Formats: sequence, structure tokens, C-alpha cells
Amino acid sequence: MGVSQGNALSTFSYSPFHPGWISAQIVFISLVVSVMMMVYVNGGQMEKAERLYARTRWLIPLLWVLLMAYVFLKDLYLPYNILAGEIMWPKNLEWLANWLDYARYIPDGYF
Repeated sequence: MGVSQGNALSTFSYSPFHPGWISAQIVFISLVVSVMMMVYVNGGQMEKAERLYARTRWLIPLLWVLLMAYVFLKDLYLPYNILAGEIMWPKNLEWLANWLDYARYIPDGYF
């Protein structure tokens, strides 16, 4: 009997932290920028198309990274650490906990 590596490999071929809506956002933004560039080029406004291309080449990835950092902090890091008790929520920021919907992670009688 030989040892098979096939059973040891994960059945997931994608990252579970990369949901489909992120891909949909990237495709939608790319489509919008492409259409805008096509309109500029067909309208003879090559300078505008080049400026749009130059800006979106670094701006869209930067905005995506900032959005993912925000999602990571707001939806993963803070709720887990509040629930685990590693982050003590200050009493004067109770309104912020309610606004961000973190109050459900804070134990009863905490405030």
C-alpha cells in the first residue's frame, strides 16, 4: 500500500476570504473605466483617456486595498478581539459600539 498525497490536499481551489462580490466589484469598475476610455478615445479626447488610464492604474488598486483593510478591521479583527475580551471597549465610546453594531459582541453588564 502506497501513501497517497491526494487526500491530504485541500478541496478548495480558491481563498475563502475572497468572496464573489469582490470579484464582481473589480469587474464592474474595470468595465466602467473601459467604457469611459472608449468614449474619450472615440471622441478624440486622447489626453483625457491617457489621464484616466494613468490615474486608475494606481487609484483603483489603492482603493481596493483600503477597502479590504477596512473590512478586515471592522468585520474580522475588532469583533473577534472584543468577543475574546482582548479589547476593552471604553465607556465613553458606547455610542460608537452601538453605531458599528459591536454592542452584540460585548458581554451584558459591560457598560
